[in-house]
Amino acid sequence: MFKTIRVQLTLWYVALLALILVAFSAALYFTLARSLNQQVDSNLRVNAEQLVGAANIEQGQISFQNGESDTSDAANVRARGYLVRLVDANGLVLDTNARFADLSVDARALEAARRGQSSLDTVTFNGQSLRMYTAPIAENAQFYGALQVAQPLDEVENTLRALLLLLAAIVPLTVAFALVLGYWFARRALAPIDQMTRAAQRISAEDLSRRLNLNLPDDEVGRLARTFDGMLARLDAAFRREREFTANASHEVRTPLTLMRGEIDVTLQRKRSIAEYERVLRDLGNEVDRLTELANDLLLLARADAKRLPVQCEKLNAARLVQGVTDEMQTIANAKAIALVTKVDESLVVWADEDKLLHVLLNLLDNAIKFTPKGGQVTLSVFQDGSNAVFTVSDTGVGITAEHLPHIFERFYRVDESRSSRTGGAGLGLAIAQSLVAAQGGTINVESAVGQGTRFSVRLPLSKTE
Repeated sequence: MFKTIRVQLTLWYVALLALILVAFSAALYFTLARSLNQQVDSNLRVNAEQLVGAANIEQGQISFQNGESDTSDAANVRARGYLVRLVDANGLVLDTNARFADLSVDARALEAARRGQSSLDTVTFNGQSLRMYTAPIAENAQFYGALQVAQPLDEVENTLRALLLLLAAIVPLTVAFALVLGYWFARRALAPIDQMTRAAQRISAEDLSRRLNLNLPDDEVGRLARTFDGMLARLDAAFRREREFTANASHEVRTPLTLMRGEIDVTLQRKRSIAEYERVLRDLGNEVDRLTELANDLLLLARADAKRLPVQCEKLNAARLVQGVTDEMQTIANAKAIALVTKVDESLVVWADEDKLLHVLLNLLDNAIKFTPKGGQVTLSVFQDGSNAVFTVSDTGVGITAEHLPHIFERFYRVDESRSSRTGGAGLGLAIAQSLVAAQGGTINVESAVGQGTRFSVRLPLSKTE
């Protein structure tokens, strides 16, 4: 039970609350005690100063008598519950409350009075605490005795005791209430996570189409649920692409193998001439080449997916690169009476892997030539755009419909079965081109209009990027 987050959160919350309550209670108790004691000391000081002025010194004796037995000031103070007494220079009590007659005189307080100093002390009499103020009585620099005013601390102690009992009752009750309420809140707050857990347990690799679909507010848990749904959507798409990739790859491999098996079976049905055997072997060799090329393409894509595609970028002269590409494709273009036009800045230098960039440009030119009618034009141009070099391959071919454009870089995707590519018609050419461009830190995109032609743009950095 203690391993659950709701219990741990509740215990931490309650422990912190208990610590705060104890600290607050202690601060409250000691603050009130200090305030009450300061108030008692202040009252004692005021009364003592009043009574010292009323004390009468005659023939070396001090008293509250003033000609007509006027003791009203001392009597009034005593009536309010204070102890008032006069002590002579030898510590003999001259005048005091009757019930405190046995209270001894503190020698230290009397000695301080002889030095002309007032003092405050707490004394105990018959189990009762008294706060006592001692003030010297002197005249003409001669010490005659001391006045002592004391107040029982019963009310202060009772007040503090009542507060202590109240806090001792309130703090545990508050902590207990917070424990129950905190657990309820934690359970309520974490309930969506339980729902997410149960829903996630029902989702498997075979059925990633399910979603949590929890109607939660835009808080941390709600964002977590939506993030989890987004992750499931990405996983679902990735698994679906993987399954499609595997199925398409199996199909592409099975087709030439089936043809090879058929050729071999037919050839073995009867004896053939040497010329027929040579033709069959050539056909088988072509299929093997096709399988080899397909395997190489799949290996390249796998390395690109794993971010393990080796790339050796360097500074390349764009004009020299374009010249090499057009020289290689010129024969194919001439065979279809297609004009192959180049537009390039002679001084432009690009940061790229030469072999991989050549692979991309050859693939784009080959497709452009194949899907451009006889007598059309294919243009390869290179220009600078900010910190990038842009290679464009445009044609005057039939174009690509809008519904196909978002998918043409997908693996094994073909607009129609009649469209082949330099990869042997497996539908991997543009996917490979995109991976190769991305590996060099660039991007590739396409624009097309039906009946007007297609334009591919490859954007690569002019210099090394850190």
